[in-house]
Amino acid sequence: MHKTDTRRALLIVFVLSALPYLAALGAGFVFDDAEAVVGNPLVNGEVGLSQLMERDFWGRSANVTIGSYRPLAVLTFIIDSTLGGGAPWLFHATNILLHSLCCVMLFVYLADRFGHRLAIVSTSLFCVHAVHTENIAAIVARADVLATLLLLLTLHVARAQTWHRWLVGPCFLLALLSKEIAVAGLAVVLADAVLGLDSKASRRWLVLSLAMMAAAFVAYLGMRYAALDMITAPAKAQGNPLVDAGTSERLLTCATLLWRSIELFLVPLSQQADYSYPAILPVDSIGPSVMLGAALWISLPATILIARKRAPAAAWGAAVLLAAYVPVSNVFTLSPAIFAERLLYLPSVGFVVAAGCAGLAALRVLPKQESVLKLLFIVVLCTHALLSAFRTPDWKSDRTLFQADVMAGNPSMLAHLQLGFAYRSEGRFDDARLQYERAIVLAPAYADPYTGVGITLDLLGDPENAHKALRRALELAPNCLDCSIALGTFYVKYGRFAGAERELSRLQSLPGGSGYASMLQEQLTAARQQHSER
Repeated sequence: MHKTDTRRALLIVFVLSALPYLAALGAGFVFDDAEAVVGNPLVNGEVGLSQLMERDFWGRSANVTIGSYRPLAVLTFIIDSTLGGGAPWLFHATNILLHSLCCVMLFVYLADRFGHRLAIVSTSLFCVHAVHTENIAAIVARADVLATLLLLLTLHVARAQTWHRWLVGPCFLLALLSKEIAVAGLAVVLADAVLGLDSKASRRWLVLSLAMMAAAFVAYLGMRYAALDMITAPAKAQGNPLVDAGTSERLLTCATLLWRSIELFLVPLSQQADYSYPAILPVDSIGPSVMLGAALWISLPATILIARKRAPAAAWGAAVLLAAYVPVSNVFTLSPAIFAERLLYLPSVGFVVAAGCAGLAALRVLPKQESVLKLLFIVVLCTHALLSAFRTPDWKSDRTLFQADVMAGNPSMLAHLQLGFAYRSEGRFDDARLQYERAIVLAPAYADPYTGVGITLDLLGDPENAHKALRRALELAPNCLDCSIALGTFYVKYGRFAGAERELSRLQSLPGGSGYASMLQEQLTAARQQHSER
């Protein structure tokens, strides 16, 4: 392809990748954005930039961390906040820009390695694929996009014939510092080196690249452990019900989840913002989804081995899909989230390459149907673009997002809980109570919905039942900071200072509770002063 044509193609890729998601520019901070951005002390300036490498993705220190270590992604949040004064539109604009740059990088890499035809087909699908909507519309999901961009840059640099190849290690380290999913790059380069998927690359250089990437990975683990005192993020039952599952249930569920991922790649008609308990429960019997998923677990490595000589591009696509999916599959280690669409961003690189190979193979087998096949491809692109464009506005606010989820039948407790929070913030207390009560029906053993009900009932003028609900929340979760501050605030409001003192003592004894304790102490002091003045 001529240089002018290449530049034109890159421009088209850049524009095509941005168009379906432009509605995100009018969105606010949604769902986890509130904690990762608005409430992140690194981003809002409560702590200095010097602590960037010492805190987790949410700005928490080691004693209260949940185990996510992505300092480079957090740095981009800090830059956005500084340049835009905390306005959400700039965060969303950066997400769109990073996705566009990722698409450009994918095109450059595929064109260099497999040729422009596959690059055009695969990258076009990647640009508009509807499964990416969360990654672009949700600010917090930027970490996956940034990690994928830097991993593609790492793989591209590894094939360079100039001094740039020595940047493999630093590029890979930056990818890991964006998000741990970039570890998949080790398996991809290993497959290239062992199976000879890249005929143009020197095996000796691939081994050297692998060694530099391994050194970068060790450095990342050292940074992570020094900051958080842990190597992997712990999983909890609410986010991942497989915590309490047996080995057989875990494997059956993993097979089902792989099939669900492929379904979203093929026909992403049913998307959800949250898949936590009880949206996905451990599978204990063999059904069609389990069998199809198990077949995929077998066929993916088989495809890599069988196609590595005759169809290296298809083998590489299968290798990327498998390598990127395994870390989030729950097979070897449990993920904090049992499943999430944002986790499919990097695996989708392998899918679109494999799909592109299948489309070009169909052209070769059916040359007389070329016009029909091209029309079909355009229809597929337009469908994905429209699905992305229609899904993006759902991410405008917590209310629009979780209304869409609940209306679509999402059985996640968290979806109803978040919708309850959104209604309560808008003063729709009866609607909020209804959502909290539905959350309790779905997950009666979890405390947060009871806290929501208690606060809402108090706002509706029913302090007796509000107190019962708040007490029930603490019975279920005695170490819950939000539950304790809610009950303590309730006691302060009604002059029950002994109860407030108990909650103050509880908060002071809990990890991470000092800030909550200070808040309650201020409320208690002010209430006592007002009481004495009377």
